[in-house]
Amino acid sequence: MQEKNTELYSFLTPYVHEAERKNESVKELYSLLKPYVHEAERKNDSVTEENVEGLILLADGYGVVEEIIDYVKEHPEDDFWSFLRLIPEGLAPGDDGADLLDDDDE
Repeated sequence: MQEKNTELYSFLTPYVHEAERKNESVKELYSLLKPYVHEAERKNDSVTEENVEGLILLADGYGVVEEIIDYVKEHPEDDFWSFLRLIPEGLAPGDDGADLLDDDDE
């Protein structure tokens, strides 16, 4: 039994380390974007906590968290909304778009 646990641990170790690194990157991106949250006179110019979380989810889904971290650090004066252009167009990696099909198309 001990041998199987050791094999499983050896197999999972890289995935655990990747998840920890990814989690740290997401935390760092959140801390960089948090100062952009504000309420503006015009509602469309406001940035909410949900906007920040949405950008982070998109960045994570498209695998561009590190790129956005680097960009925000290099361009802290940019408007929050300009960071959206760093999200690639199209479906996220691993998304086959099946959920977008109508029932008639299946």
